[in-house]
Amino acid sequence: MDNEKKPEMTEAIIIQPAPKTAPITAPVHPPTPAIEIPEDKFRKGTVIKYFSQAGYGFIRDQGGKEIYFHVDEFRFVGPKNDRSYISEGMTVGIDVGRTSRGLRVTRMKVY
Repeated sequence: MDNEKKPEMTEAIIIQPAPKTAPITAPVHPPTPAIEIPEDKFRKGTVIKYFSQAGYGFIRDQGGKEIYFHVDEFRFVGPKNDRSYISEGMTVGIDVGRTSRGLRVTRMKVY
């Protein structure tokens, strides 16, 4: 039994006491859950032409397609809900439908 190997110590950890100052802690706030708004899932586009007197124009979507709209043919969504808010160069959210004449805006959200 004297021939048995005994474990050797290969490393040691030295633990020092913590300083006697008060710990600094930040207030813990639970994360605020995101509010999901269905209207914010709109396809985004930019108004590239708008003829306000006639009430129609064109939007270029993120894929580069030009989509016709007429204010009498779609529904506004959100607080900016009339044609006076539409101007060239602005970003809008759109829902699009296909008609016999091509793609048309069916709903619009002015940001």
